[in-house]
Amino acid sequence: MTSKQKSKFIIKPQKNYAKVIIYFGLLLLSIFYRWAILSRVGILPKDICSSQVMKNYLKQGGDPNAWLNTFSYSAPLVHCFTNVEDIKDINLFIQKGGNLNYVYWGGHTIWSEVEKPESALILFKYLRHAENLGDKEKQKLKLLLLSKSLKITILLLENGADINNT
Repeated sequence: MTSKQKSKFIIKPQKNYAKVIIYFGLLLLSIFYRWAILSRVGILPKDICSSQVMKNYLKQGGDPNAWLNTFSYSAPLVHCFTNVEDIKDINLFIQKGGNLNYVYWGGHTIWSEVEKPESALILFKYLRHAENLGDKEKQKLKLLLLSKSLKITILLLENGADINNT
């Protein structure tokens, strides 16, 4: 072997190592930030409204203000919180830039769409400590929750809601 052949042999693997490192880096980025990329083009994970899937989606950079698009309806991601199961989900959603007061479907919000008493209680507990809402807005939302159904009203009253001083 001549010295020219040896130098070609040494340079060629270095190029391949660089490609491997670049591909590996892209693979890691696509794993850890996949929803940051995919949510921008309208692709969301299956069962996005389940608590665990929502947490993973938001932690991996998914857009909290994305829209759910199915064959039967289209709604903002905040619609998933009409059946919220954990106040930590709401806090993570807001931390990542989500808007709980998003208005959709002709003036509806999650506050007017909540059906489960347990979900209403979680939203009520959130309102107690919400720093991003003014007093008048908190009062309005509490009254909206209290007026949803008798079951919700009873549960909220048992957990400290005051009808006279909402």
